[in-house]
Amino acid sequence: MIGSDLESRSGAGTEDLKELENSGINLKNVNVVIYAGGAPRWHNDLVSNKDNNVLELTDKGFRKVTFMDASSMGTSKSLTEFLNYGYKNYPADSFALILWDHGNGPVIGYGKDMLFDNDSLTLSEMRAALFASPFGSSNKLAWIGFDACLMSSAELACTLDDFAYYLVASQEIEPSFGWNYDLFKFYGKNFNTPAFLSLLVEGYMKACQDYYDSRGFENRDTTLACIDLTKSGELEKAVNTLFERLNADMPSQYNTLVQKRVSTRALGRASTGSEYDLIDLNDMALQLETVYPEETDALKSVINSMVIKNGNNTEGCCGMSLYYPFYNKYYYENSWQKIYAGLGIFENYGNYLNKYQEIWLKDDVLDQYEKSPVPEKVNDNINRSSAIEGTYKLILSPNQIKYYADAKFYVMEKDVGEIYHPIITSENVKFEDGILYADFSGKAIFAKNRFGIRKAPVSIEHDTVGDISRYTLQAITNLYSNWKRLDFHMTLNNSTHEITTSSIVAHTSADDEIALSGGKPEEYALEDWDGYGFYCNEHKYLSRYPNGLIKPFSQWHDRGTLSYYPFPLRDGLELVYEPLDKSSYYVMFEITDTRGSKYCSELLLVEGADIQKETVEMPGITIDWNNGDKAKLASHENVTVYFKKMSED
Repeated sequence: MIGSDLESRSGAGTEDLKELENSGINLKNVNVVIYAGGAPRWHNDLVSNKDNNVLELTDKGFRKVTFMDASSMGTSKSLTEFLNYGYKNYPADSFALILWDHGNGPVIGYGKDMLFDNDSLTLSEMRAALFASPFGSSNKLAWIGFDACLMSSAELACTLDDFAYYLVASQEIEPSFGWNYDLFKFYGKNFNTPAFLSLLVEGYMKACQDYYDSRGFENRDTTLACIDLTKSGELEKAVNTLFERLNADMPSQYNTLVQKRVSTRALGRASTGSEYDLIDLNDMALQLETVYPEETDALKSVINSMVIKNGNNTEGCCGMSLYYPFYNKYYYENSWQKIYAGLGIFENYGNYLNKYQEIWLKDDVLDQYEKSPVPEKVNDNINRSSAIEGTYKLILSPNQIKYYADAKFYVMEKDVGEIYHPIITSENVKFEDGILYADFSGKAIFAKNRFGIRKAPVSIEHDTVGDISRYTLQAITNLYSNWKRLDFHMTLNNSTHEITTSSIVAHTSADDEIALSGGKPEEYALEDWDGYGFYCNEHKYLSRYPNGLIKPFSQWHDRGTLSYYPFPLRDGLELVYEPLDKSSYYVMFEITDTRGSKYCSELLLVEGADIQKETVEMPGITIDWNNGDKAKLASHENVTVYFKKMSED
């Protein structure tokens, strides 16, 4: 148990220790031993932040049995130390290992020791730790579980298969409370390992559902899977066989392969706002099956036999992910490429990535595009509630079609000059026959109080499934000088316009491209704070490449201003979906090409003739300069406004 900020800020580790204490686990048959550290503060009297602590569960609760010298729990040495201690001091017929903390997928790894520069255990370090322990091919662990986010991957399965029979982990992020340890009351009874682990998966899914219901949250993507590691060799063979074929078709089919990759179900993207570049392994096979039917059928068959229990409430999650780089070039170039190559897994996939990156990282084709295209509004005869409502399209040139990978749609408001700020960013863009399409309802999500004051925060529309769209809004809040940056995750029913909050979580990253603390976010209910300030920010100057193409919005020159509007709960606060209230806006498409480069269309001014503009006659003001270089214009309470003479002219 690496406590990290999960324990120090809210006692999440201590709560799970209490769950184990109260579970009723049969201590005559089962030993429960905890190795705890890595947090600056603990919410119990047993664990110290001065050293690494070993706890044992007794019939009177946990007790501290010993401690180790303070050292990073993000090293193979510390994990081996614990495994050796447990094996020597708690002999048993079988052993299991649970790793509790943040998770960040197969490249970054597991854990965040806050006492040692947020050190994490990489997959290579986990393998080294287990190799130096008593557990191996002739003495495997019964199972290994990760009460952590984003860790159910093909890479992890093939790393641990020499040391354990089963793996339990999640493809997606976990809620802050993690697993349901009350279920360990069944451990050590007449359950074989797969049966208990299936029960653990089912109990976790039910606990999450109960939690969402109790908080009034809409369901969010929730996953937990049990994987048979004895078939990891078959998985490695199937992955290598498929990518041997893909490698043979590189580079001639590079653009097509990237387009297939972009269409594959991503993990952690909508739930964290960060690009981990994790994709669902089975969905990848589905995207490629028309071109490589024999190889993808073999891969799907292995996945189906390996995942013996797949708990999920969403589509496109088979139980195992794969790291497939595309969106996050920065981390790949600076560290992830080297880390992943060092795993030594999937030799043919590694060869494929070597060829792939030769084009992806080095073959910039921005100069092959003509000037930025201009969006058009699709003319139709459908009655619209406002002139800006409708479908917008962008006709791409042959080169833009050839290199197209992905797109976003922006609805912008102009400040002054070439300064704009977004109202809506939508990732819900369709690509058909060389044309991009985006539907815009003419409405936005507003924060509104009982006095009728409303503001439209910057909102990100992630996707739409059926009638349900998923959004993220950014906000800040303050209580007793304790500032928090928050993400409001919510869903919109496009038929009823009902908004349901999925979660309100503390934002884990500032200017970084990725939230390196992974999931298990600190969550709030709306009433937990006195009020919220919703972001209406990102005022930026339109910026272009040297060839005239408009840069992606993230690279526009920042004006350096931040605007937000406070909504105290005492004034009433609701989130509503209502028409925009101004007569003119700008729309824009942002395109990502198969090299990962981004550029924008020109901005299209959309003017709404249906909104009446009101002209107000203001009385004239006579300026008297007899009193010096400034003249008083108005005064109200403690505020006086002056007109200042800047020169004699």
